[in-house]
Amino acid sequence: MHSFRKGRLILLILLTAATSLTATAKICTPPPERNGLFHVDSQSAVDKLAKRCTTINGSLHIARNYTGSFYLPHVRNISGNIEWGHYLDSEKPKPSSLNLPDLEYLGSSIPLNGLPTLTILSMPKLKTLGGDINIDYAHEVDFRSLETADSVDFKGNISELRLDSLREVNEKLQICNSDVCDPAIPPVGPLDISLPSLQSVGSVKLKGRISSLEVPSLTSVTGNKEDYYYGFEFSTSGGPTANLTFPRLSSLFGPLYLSGDMPEHLLTNKTTVVKFT
Repeated sequence: MHSFRKGRLILLILLTAATSLTATAKICTPPPERNGLFHVDSQSAVDKLAKRCTTINGSLHIARNYTGSFYLPHVRNISGNIEWGHYLDSEKPKPSSLNLPDLEYLGSSIPLNGLPTLTILSMPKLKTLGGDINIDYAHEVDFRSLETADSVDFKGNISELRLDSLREVNEKLQICNSDVCDPAIPPVGPLDISLPSLQSVGSVKLKGRISSLEVPSLTSVTGNKEDYYYGFEFSTSGGPTANLTFPRLSSLFGPLYLSGDMPEHLLTNKTTVVKFT
């Protein structure tokens, strides 16, 4: 009898917890006149979403008058983009950081290029990205749980880069540790690039002052319909010497282009191009 009552008590606790979770989970949809967008112009507007939403059925649009940090906890799913009005606003928003600590799924893209103030991006639980990431001035990047994306493009004076779980990029993977990937803007320091889980990518371009590259699981570079002219490009300058190994790479569509400060056995006259088909 005692064990029966104990079992009922445990079941009651579990049901109460499940009811509580269901009650707190909420899908938020923008009103029809907003065309699927939640416009946020301040951290207080972001806080309102954090208090009432766990899923956003639409996109987050960072308004042109936004300044300072952007912190959105509790939201686990966003069906659309995280964006700003590239072609709509003459004035740019000035977010300093973008932090969504609980986000696990993003249905579309993060087109936040063109924002010089945005240097810190953290979405440590994001696993699935339905579209692209494009950032021009990144310093610290944490997407440690991201597994798949259409394209990934991080540019900026990057000192910290976490892409621990990235397994597949359908199109382009580009990482440059200089702002907007401009060779006239020298990187402040070297960058270690570690992509321990990456297996397949459309095309790769890594440029800047890169001290090391680890791609132990990469097996194929499949080709990219938009950037078909290169397969795998690695270019580094400013030291230290970067050591490269591709222990599992078996399929490369396009050239393997290496240039810069690397061991002599990899380079002839500081540049080597190897073509595979």
